[in-house]
Amino acid sequence: MRRTNSSSVFNYFSKKHQSTEGTTKPENNEAAAGQPMSETASPQKDEKMTALQDSYLRALADMENLRNRTKREVESAGQFAIQKFAKDIITVADILEMALGRAPKTDAEVKVPNETRPDAPLMRDTDSSSNELSALRQGMEMTLDELRKVLKTHGVTPIDPLHQRFDPNQHMALFEIPSDQVDSGTVLSVEKKGYLLNGRVIRAAQVAVSRKP
Repeated sequence: MRRTNSSSVFNYFSKKHQSTEGTTKPENNEAAAGQPMSETASPQKDEKMTALQDSYLRALADMENLRNRTKREVESAGQFAIQKFAKDIITVADILEMALGRAPKTDAEVKVPNETRPDAPLMRDTDSSSNELSALRQGMEMTLDELRKVLKTHGVTPIDPLHQRFDPNQHMALFEIPSDQVDSGTVLSVEKKGYLLNGRVIRAAQVAVSRKP
């Protein structure tokens, strides 16, 4: 078996090591490009930061809009939650107003049939009956006033547009009346009041409107 000379082996590895040291490898891209890395990467970094900041501001704006919209929806739901109930209550107010409109306003208007002669013309009632009817009327008026106060407390207000300009957003014309004394489109009579709930029309006023003859 051939023996290898140790000196020749040593010379071989020494030459190889010298050749390796002669070729220097660039440590990074900074030396290869001839520019510092911070200068080349700075524009890209600024663009990314600007994009992130823009996205962040947009997200903040979206969240603020969502919060405001949710707040408005909650407030609106609270304001108009009683709309159906209010419509039923204003019907009761209509009936009370109609009853008071037909009830006698003075004792002179209070008449009842003659008890001894049912077929006889109406005659003046006694003082006791007159007092009872007056008390009944007074009680109905107090009830209607209290009902109006309750409705107003909850944001329900009447629309009574007599002698006002016709507004299609709040009024409903039932018929027209020829008249040359007022401008065309003037409300001459209110057949039934309308009502608002916190500014929203829940029932339009039913009216008669003037027109040129």
